[in-house]
Amino acid sequence: ATIKVLQDICDELGIEPYCESDGSGFLRYVCMNVERGTGDVQITLVWNSIPYDDAQGGDTDSGDSGKVQLKSLCDKIISLGRSSNSSTEEDTKQQTQTKQTTNDTDDDKSIGRSIKLHSLWVHYNARWKHSAGIFDFGNNSTTSTSSSVPLWKHLHGPTCITETLDLSSSQTIGDDTDDTDTDSNKNQPPHKGPPLYFPPNVFRQANLTAFGDIVVAIRNTLIQYHRERQEGSPSSSSSSSFPL
Repeated sequence: ATIKVLQDICDELGIEPYCESDGSGFLRYVCMNVERGTGDVQITLVWNSIPYDDAQGGDTDSGDSGKVQLKSLCDKIISLGRSSNSSTEEDTKQQTQTKQTTNDTDDDKSIGRSIKLHSLWVHYNARWKHSAGIFDFGNNSTTSTSSSVPLWKHLHGPTCITETLDLSSSQTIGDDTDDTDTDSNKNQPPHKGPPLYFPPNVFRQANLTAFGDIVVAIRNTLIQYHRERQEGSPSSSSSSSFPL
């Protein structure tokens, strides 16, 4: 649904897509990450430009077509955004301001058009047209006339998606021992993983459920090895017996 809404508003606003053949246009990619706990979408617009320096003038008065298009697109996305998380006062104020600058917000509501928006980022990537990277991880000085202007710009919502791995299927150290063996049940590994925070420029496993299963398998192997060591198993006396 989010992809369809973005396609529609890009058509309506006349956003110029990036052309790989000649390097023209502005919108190179749209990267989206979904927070599993809420279903909210973190959106990153990858823009074919060096970073715009807002201190050099107003967004719409500079005559820069790319700058004007980016502002209109960002304002529209924010105005259509709705989040499962309670909005901060700053976010609520920003949504109100952007809705005042868009004329068709009421029409959007009448047709039920909205985005379950977690956050909105812009990433400036003006690298050569044959560059295969979606993001530009180089120094700012390689793409910007001013090293003080970052390649990443956070515009709305929380800075990071929050995820937690489900480790509930992990074994415990005392699984195969009597319940009265308190020594075996001390310092059990937690079954709920620590929170993981993902801004858009941090690698995130595409399948976090499968990644959690891998972590559980590794934990269970280490716990089994610990048991063998505690029981004095002959096979555990050699380092070569460690299961891989």
